[in-house]
Amino acid sequence: MVQGAPPEYYPQPVCVTCKYNENDCLLNRGIPCLGPITADGCGSVCPNHGVPCFGCWGPAEGANLTSEFYLLKEKGFDVDAIKKRMANYSGSKLHTFFEQLKKESK
Repeated sequence: MVQGAPPEYYPQPVCVTCKYNENDCLLNRGIPCLGPITADGCGSVCPNHGVPCFGCWGPAEGANLTSEFYLLKEKGFDVDAIKKRMANYSGSKLHTFFEQLKKESK
């Protein structure tokens, strides 16, 4: 960026590259992964080594936080653990997301 070359934009989620790299899906192995909602650009380096994606490239275009939350919950992950993992991903935006979920569940 200092030299006037912005980083390349990757609209697809990490899962696309992860599948291209022929990785077994970490979610299917019981490992909470944010690949479905994280913008690609890393080449799926973490999942390539069996480490779950934690969202360091930020949200993918059209990332569906609600679906990811319910997917992780359906896979048996604790709601508080999901909140902590997803908080890394989107910070204060996530607080609004979980407040909306509370209202919808009432």
